[in-house]
Amino acid sequence: HGYSQATLSSYLDTLEASARELNSSAEETPKDLFNFDHNFLSTMPELRHHFSTPALFHPWGGDAHGSSHILSLGASRSGLPFHVHGETWLAVLFGSKRWFLFAPGDDVPVSLAPHPLASSWDWFRQVLPKVPPETPLLQCVQRPGEVLYLPAGWKHLTLNIGEVIGVGGQAPYSTQARLRDALVGLRKNPDDLLSLKGAGLAKAQMAMERGGDPADLQEGLDFLLRAAALSPRHVEISILAAELLSSAGRSQEALELVQTCLRAYQQAQDEVWRFWRSPGCSGCGRTPPPPPPLSAGPTTEETSLCLCQLGPGVHGHQSASLCA
Repeated sequence: HGYSQATLSSYLDTLEASARELNSSAEETPKDLFNFDHNFLSTMPELRHHFSTPALFHPWGGDAHGSSHILSLGASRSGLPFHVHGETWLAVLFGSKRWFLFAPGDDVPVSLAPHPLASSWDWFRQVLPKVPPETPLLQCVQRPGEVLYLPAGWKHLTLNIGEVIGVGGQAPYSTQARLRDALVGLRKNPDDLLSLKGAGLAKAQMAMERGGDPADLQEGLDFLLRAAALSPRHVEISILAAELLSSAGRSQEALELVQTCLRAYQQAQDEVWRFWRSPGCSGCGRTPPPPPPLSAGPTTEETSLCLCQLGPGVHGHQSASLCA
């Protein structure tokens, strides 16, 4: 993943070219073209008279409260992997958007955590078919003209169904609120990665606000090191923990943590490459069937799925239960 700046016209040209390429190619993995502008009324002030915050969200979503104004533009099958932030509203104007949501502390098992740089489409294809049916995963499809409200601290992944245009607003996420929501999640699940990361970031921020308070710094470090131990290949978490170790004068520990992360990351990258390079399963040799319908609603269906599709090292012709 990465960020870059572009004019609206050049981005739309790239989006159109990507759609033509995807429609004319057998390649199932699209370029992850996604624009999420938190400040579009400042960068494109001519749109201000077309935009207003719904009255329902005025208590926290208006200009007076420091909320961001969101413009979301994305190609089909693009989206954002699981993340958390302050409370948000989003209206879809064109296209449809599929949401996957977890309440604070809920998540897929750590064993199913995808590659740290996996796209939303990768997660949909490789992880969702293996999610146990008892997992408290919430899903919905947001269609044109519908508005979705997301509470603060809820982790969510989005996936566009066709090209999507959306607008909305997002409230600031204070250090105190981030810590509160993370601790709620950790009381439910002490191994929740995003809650551990959120608590670590919040405590580190508190340490800086208090002139480098060693107690807050150590507590934040403990959260991040636990997260890094649970998911050694998660680059962002390991780098954050290494920065705190370095600031505490523990440079050798920081170096060892980064080296461990790089080894785990490279191993995971090799596995992803071996999987996507193969046209089918090395055990059965068949091309996997198409993934489940992207537009399927929040229901549970039984879908026949060759386990070739489920990832590297899994072979055979069994069927798997798919939460669609």
